[in-house]
Amino acid sequence: MPSPSLPALVLIGEPGDPVAEALGAPARGLICVHGQPMLQRLVATLRECGCEIVIVGNESLRDAVAAVTEARFEASPPRISAKLQAGCAALGWPRQVMMCAADSPFVTADGLRQLMTSVIERDLELGYPIVPKEACEAQFPGGHRTYVKMKDGVFTGGNFLTISGAVVRDQGAWIDRFFDARKSPLALANLLGSTRPII
Repeated sequence: MPSPSLPALVLIGEPGDPVAEALGAPARGLICVHGQPMLQRLVATLRECGCEIVIVGNESLRDAVAAVTEARFEASPPRISAKLQAGCAALGWPRQVMMCAADSPFVTADGLRQLMTSVIERDLELGYPIVPKEACEAQFPGGHRTYVKMKDGVFTGGNFLTISGAVVRDQGAWIDRFFDARKSPLALANLLGSTRPII
C-alpha cells in the first residue's frame, strides 16, 4: 500500500541573495550542488513521494525555474504569508500542505514519507519536525544551526513544515510572526502555545 502524501509548496528565495549572487545563481535554490540545481534535486525527491508540487517565488525567477523543472510556478510578493496563500490557492486550499525552501537538496524520500504519514495520521494543523543535535551534526559536521535544550535532549528544527490550508487562509499575520521568529526557540514556543500538538 503506497504511503500517504501531501501537496508541497516549494519557496524559492528572493533575487539578490548574496550567497546566490556570489555563486552566479539568480536565487539560492538554483545554486548547483554536485552539478545539479538544488531545486531540481528537491523536486525529484518530492515527486518520488507522490507530492503535487507548486513552486512559489518572485515573477522574475519564472524563466530560471522553468529551465530546471517543469513543476508549476506561481508568482508571489515576498511576504511568507503571501507566498503560502498563493501556493495554497493554486492547490485548491488543501486540508494539509507541506512547505519547504528550495535550497533543501539533501532531504530523503524516506524522511519525507515519515513526516507526511505522521502529520496525516494525527490530522495536525501544524507539523514541525525536530532533529536531535547529534544526528544533525553527524550528517552535517561543522554546520551552523539553532538548537534548543529540552527534557529529552538538544534539538534543532527540520527544514520542512506542514500547515493546514485553513490556517494559511485565515492566519496570515500569525504566519508572518512565526516566520520572523524562526531563529528564536522561545519566541516560537510562545507562538505555538495555543495550537494543537506538534510532532
